[in-house]
Amino acid sequence: MYLSPHGLPHCPPPPRRDPCPCPVTLRDFLNRFVEVTTRCGEVSGRLVFVGENSIVLQESRSGQHIVVRCGEICFVRIPKFGPQEEQP
Repeated sequence: MYLSPHGLPHCPPPPRRDPCPCPVTLRDFLNRFVEVTTRCGEVSGRLVFVGENSIVLQESRSGQHIVVRCGEICFVRIPKFGPQEEQP
């Protein structure tokens, strides 16, 4: 039990929250096309980097990099046939 400066008991401070680590298993999918669902929507591209706290996707068309924090990832899907091309 913790005591305040006045001798009254109080709750301990909340535990420090470290950033959510990325699952190590994501490294198995490096250089493959993935679809990542986050709270803000879905992003997709080739998985080019898996760090401790984020992943990096490369968009198919523009080649731009998308950084996604691991704590924001809800679901990762590897499509059976790769990227789906948009129909004109």
